[in-house]
Amino acid sequence: MNKYFELEKGKGNARIDWLDFIRVFACFSVVFYHVINGYMKDAETYTQMNWTGWADTLWNILKLYHVPTFFAISGYLYQKFTAEKFSKGNIKAWTKNYVFFQLKKICNLLIPYLIFSVLYIALSSFLEGDMHTSYGFKKMFTLYKSPVAQYWYLYTLYIIFFLAPVITRIIRGNGFAYIFVGLIFFYSSLLVDVSFLGIQSSFIFFALGYFMSWNNNILKLAEKLDAILITLLMAAVIVIYIIFQRVIANDLSGTIKLIFSVLIISIIFLLSIKLSKKGVPKCVSGCAGITLHIYLIHTWITGPIRVILRHIGVWGLIPHIIIGFFVGSAINILVCMIVKKVWFFNIFFEPVSTFYNKKNKLKNKEGAK
Repeated sequence: MNKYFELEKGKGNARIDWLDFIRVFACFSVVFYHVINGYMKDAETYTQMNWTGWADTLWNILKLYHVPTFFAISGYLYQKFTAEKFSKGNIKAWTKNYVFFQLKKICNLLIPYLIFSVLYIALSSFLEGDMHTSYGFKKMFTLYKSPVAQYWYLYTLYIIFFLAPVITRIIRGNGFAYIFVGLIFFYSSLLVDVSFLGIQSSFIFFALGYFMSWNNNILKLAEKLDAILITLLMAAVIVIYIIFQRVIANDLSGTIKLIFSVLIISIIFLLSIKLSKKGVPKCVSGCAGITLHIYLIHTWITGPIRVILRHIGVWGLIPHIIIGFFVGSAINILVCMIVKKVWFFNIFFEPVSTFYNKKNKLKNKEGAK
């Protein structure tokens, strides 16, 4: 098992190499999802655009894991690097850790959330004719309770991190208990649906990541399974889901969807561990470092591409998918790489790390003198 635990050394305090595969795969799954989701919404308005059955199936499969995988990554890292200090110790030390933890999460999650939400609202107000949703400037005053576009993820993740240390303290960090709490959140929506928080449907995936990290469960399982078997399992899960969705019931229950989501995300983790045995390519590591950037701005690029294609008379689903995804992804990567290197721009995406990086560079310059 040692060869797998070596992968957990990572490249710093909170970096695990094999998670780079998952970050990149999940990130571009989100981009792909929004490309076809944008086409689907346009097809409701424009008769020239044809939304097909296979596209609907693909859309549903992506929805099972694309953003939920990011919550699982957060849960995994939280358990690996943070949960222990919240599961024990006296209340004074716990409170101090909790306050500093929250300040960091406010800077890293809520500041980008507010900045990009406001910019998106402004953009939608000026481009109302080509946007699927026009919010109006008054929407800025309700962001504290009602997120817009893809920025709900940052909002919900902060709510999860607000509660996670408290839950960790109560259950003493037990992985099975975390799954139980996640299920309580998930099924609580049947009684009270607090939809604007998004936590009821998302916390279970954070808990899944936590459980996979707890006692190194996912690494132990990865050692026992062969890569080919894991791949076959993924294929079998997808085929069974398609049968369920296309043959048995088009609108599956929440429990069935949850089971498929958990299976797919778990298999993605297992495959990533296997892939990383031969090392993580630089292109993957490079993209992993800008996945948050891509997530925050990707619709600003793929959306206009779809509008341009529509205005020049390109209506087919396949051209929209190919051009929207591949050209959109290339532009996204280029823009985000530039943003990452320019500290003034990057501070809007990663406030805390950008500040410390800038501070360290200044210290190094002074030391060199």
